[in-house]
Amino acid sequence: MKIDIAWSKPTQLRSGRGENLIYRLPDLDALPHGPGVYVFGRVFPDPPIVPLYIGQADRLRRRIRQQLNNTRPMVGLTKAPRVRRFLLIGEYLGRPGLVRKKR
Repeated sequence: MKIDIAWSKPTQLRSGRGENLIYRLPDLDALPHGPGVYVFGRVFPDPPIVPLYIGQADRLRRRIRQQLNNTRPMVGLTKAPRVRRFLLIGEYLGRPGLVRKKR
């Protein structure tokens, strides 16, 4: 089975204290609506990228918005030393003729 994913550039997470969130994204409304995967992680000198939480969702924007204020996946990010934190998004690219099953 071949699954096509369009990966975004990593987006740096910012503190969300002013918006009553743990973290915020500069442009949350630009995230895809459809299905895909997402990776929260940290950037270190060695190894350069450390994924801390990997998830999947039928509706990426909604799920990522929920996760930004979810304590469990964000704890690893907040306890990190002063390093960059990021979100990487992989949007599922369905092929013509394929139908997603509704849950």
